[in-house]
Amino acid sequence: MSDDNNPNEPTNEPTNEPDWRERTKNRLHGLKEQGREFLERGRGPYPDPPGKAGQMKYGCQPYEVEPSDYIITLENDLANSYHWSGNFWEDYIFFVCQWHPLIGILACHPYHPWSKLERLKMFVISTAVSMVPAILVAKRVEDSFPEDADELKKSATLFFTLIFVTLPDIIVGVVLYQLSIANTRCPLCTCWVTINKCCSNGFLCIAIAACGLSYYILQDTHPDEILGALKPLGKGKLYSLGTWFPIWFVLPCVGFCLVWRGEHSEALKNNNNQPAAE
Repeated sequence: MSDDNNPNEPTNEPTNEPDWRERTKNRLHGLKEQGREFLERGRGPYPDPPGKAGQMKYGCQPYEVEPSDYIITLENDLANSYHWSGNFWEDYIFFVCQWHPLIGILACHPYHPWSKLERLKMFVISTAVSMVPAILVAKRVEDSFPEDADELKKSATLFFTLIFVTLPDIIVGVVLYQLSIANTRCPLCTCWVTINKCCSNGFLCIAIAACGLSYYILQDTHPDEILGALKPLGKGKLYSLGTWFPIWFVLPCVGFCLVWRGEHSEALKNNNNQPAAE
């Protein structure tokens, strides 16, 4: 007779441990939940009240509670949305503080994906890149027109400054801005961070080379004439910063006026057509 108390004897009693199918199912379910948590992390809604309007911060204004639960939502709206408070002019002032290449260096939102350091870096790069054509414009105009043709020189300087200084300055700024916020349009594509760094460093190398070339061009220039040679650079930069306001106000597709109106109409629909502050 076999000993029923022998621990070495096999038993047919059922076990409570799940079989391999159940373990695999549980593991897959756990991975699914982790993936869902990762995809939803930082994408929560704004606390209500004050809602989206309560996120309108300037410069270094602090948050009482860090926006970790909706940080990705906030960054995406800062980079792509124009409608915040529902008041047209209040939202326009906020838009200027977030997007203007000079004002934004000091006044942009503390969590804007286009950081203050990146803005300063972009401003320096675009200025340096514009330096060489500005010097060449000044020298070319001075050598091509008689000394007494002051009005003609001013007109030619204005025209060539807009074409060869202001326009490249705007293009470089737009390219660097779009690279800086590219990750907000696809947060899971981490390659955009690397691409942004590579392009930004590439533009920085071009800027350094432009400064060296400018020094080479001006090394034989009399000190009293250097200021005149750099005058188109200052004018071009002022034109770029000044024309930014009308361009980005009425620009089709991405201009503030058109986009804000569209977002405002959508907000009214979402609020059951209740009129917002105008």
